[in-house]
Amino acid sequence: MHLESTLPLKDRRPGPTPIVSTTPPENTNRRSLKDLKALNKPPKTRAPALGEVGKRQTLNVFSADGRDVSAEVGSEEAVVDETAFVKQPAVIFTRGKKGMHYTLLLLDYHKDEGSAPHHRLHWLITDIPGQHFASGDLSRGIVLADFEPPRVPDAQQPRLYVLMVFEQRPPTPPNTPEEEQAEGLHQGPLGRHPDLQQFVSDRDRFPLTSWLRSNSPKMARIAACQQFRAHLSECSLNIAGLGSRDMLDQREDQGVLGDVEDSDHSSDKRAGGGPRPGPGVQDKERPGPRPPGGTNTGQLTAGAAGGPQAKQRCPV
Repeated sequence: MHLESTLPLKDRRPGPTPIVSTTPPENTNRRSLKDLKALNKPPKTRAPALGEVGKRQTLNVFSADGRDVSAEVGSEEAVVDETAFVKQPAVIFTRGKKGMHYTLLLLDYHKDEGSAPHHRLHWLITDIPGQHFASGDLSRGIVLADFEPPRVPDAQQPRLYVLMVFEQRPPTPPNTPEEEQAEGLHQGPLGRHPDLQQFVSDRDRFPLTSWLRSNSPKMARIAACQQFRAHLSECSLNIAGLGSRDMLDQREDQGVLGDVEDSDHSSDKRAGGGPRPGPGVQDKERPGPRPPGGTNTGQLTAGAAGGPQAKQRCPV
């Protein structure tokens, strides 16, 4: 035993002062510079998945007679007034960006119990400039499928429809002549590409998954996706001037469904039958749908003879 240990504490010699480190202990969970930068960035907002209703209203939809049906279109539970889609509506994508192009797609997404989803193509416009889309002007886009109103065999059972907006990737110039030759039409407008046009030949069986996979290099993301329920009764057919449902079925059998004689967008009036510029606003004397407030922007033309006819009601 050391002799000093037997002395009282006050008589003991002070020992060496312990060395205390002034540097912070090493953090075993040290994060990389990339992780630290990521912490300072705001979280990314996820684009709505296919068939998912976006929580934030990004599409403004007006019927041909000027009614604002945006709230109904944004709700899967609500059933849209059948007359709202008798004629082509006006769709405004308020988040359209200048310099970007977009694709507008409307599908019958109905799914019978025990079967795969049945996709009928009702509307397809590509290459819509963002700044024009933000004001409801679709005339700069390329129409691959004219608007077709909801058509349901059983008018008592509204069907599910999905209205989607895709943001297209900006074209990137090839680096070498070989890449330029390989790309070919890939550098042109999306609506002119043969890989896209081949999918619209059968509107009854639109292969949505294959279409998305084939055009994934051109599609950046789903910018908006809203679903709603709607149906079309005999009353609505008469209001639209389409005749009875039997006549509509006959048009389908003849392969001309959607080429309505009184429609301004009838493909019978187009030469060549290929893709064409979108529904325009050339007919300035025709009033377009009016946004809330009653001011006609002149760019929301829905391609239909305006209000009075569409506001008719069936006799009791």
